[in-house]
Amino acid sequence: MIRVLVVTDSATAGARLAARLAGDDRLEVAGHALSPGDLERLVGIGSADVVVAAVNPDDERAAGALLALAAESTAPPLVAVVDDEAGPWTSEALQAGVRAVLPLDVSAAELCAAVAAAAAGFVVTRPEDAAAGGRAGRPRQALPALGPLLTPRELEVLGLLAEGLGNKGIAARLAISERTVKFHVGAIFEKLGVTSRTEAVTAGLRRGLILL
Repeated sequence: MIRVLVVTDSATAGARLAARLAGDDRLEVAGHALSPGDLERLVGIGSADVVVAAVNPDDERAAGALLALAAESTAPPLVAVVDDEAGPWTSEALQAGVRAVLPLDVSAAELCAAVAAAAAGFVVTRPEDAAAGGRAGRPRQALPALGPLLTPRELEVLGLLAEGLGNKGIAARLAISERTVKFHVGAIFEKLGVTSRTEAVTAGLRRGLILL
């Protein structure tokens, strides 16, 4: 079980993030702290395995505290949830050691997959952020080879899996039959070496196949 500490500046925001995390049986929300500006004092609270923090990059105190915490060798992996227009701060955060920077409207499946990947030692990036690299002294864990590439249609299906759609929803979105969707899902599982939708989304995020 991965214990997650949620840090936000409001109970409402915390409840939204906790609700998105609650649907994954690998995760347990260990607590919710209402003090993003005091992140440096939260290391080890509740023996958290991952910290998910909603931070406004324009709040210099809160954003700076997050980066300072990421630099601590004893800190749990950090996943930041920020405005999608965070821009340069995203690169700064990834360089500092934050494991993932996700937009405020991140889906439950994407958030859970990013948390699981962070707990496993991976850095989750969108393609445009990938050049940021990891912080010196905290190298990224090498990713296994992908093997056969996914087809464009399989990439579409994988992206819709990340949105949490079932076979029926994917079929409707792509105007194909549910049987065809099942075929594509099976091919995705085989190529990524996974056995569940959550594992497929996690693998897709780690390999940059899913755009957040």
